[in-house]
Amino acid sequence: MPLESTDKPAIKLHADTGRLSNELKIMALTKDKKYIPIMLAHLDDETESIDMMKEIIGMAESFDACDYIDAVLNSIPLLRESAPEWLENIIYRITNSKKHSDFFKKQLPLHKDKENIENYLQLFLAANPEKEKIINCIVNKQHF
Repeated sequence: MPLESTDKPAIKLHADTGRLSNELKIMALTKDKKYIPIMLAHLDDETESIDMMKEIIGMAESFDACDYIDAVLNSIPLLRESAPEWLENIIYRITNSKKHSDFFKKQLPLHKDKENIENYLQLFLAANPEKEKIINCIVNKQHF
């Protein structure tokens, strides 16, 4: 499989987005969690392929919820730099899902980059004040 790295590959490297889409679909069908960060690394705020970005998020979400949340947590530093708008979209979607929110809340305290992730969540909250209750529950370990 040609797309084996989380180095910022960017859609720009793939003139044929159909080929990229097919490669990502093959990854998603394997359900091998090692592919989730590779898929997320293809998110790009600068691309005109909005449908492709939505497809990537949907494919990543199709994996086991625990594996997906783990990959998102690990990808936050990369996505904050390369695709902050898509990262915000991902976090918004996570906070709309009780299952994903529960896993996020469970895995965050154990994460090696917990403090930076919590700092990002505060920035997310500033931009999305309607998510105050759920973000506070995740960060402060309160009940939903």
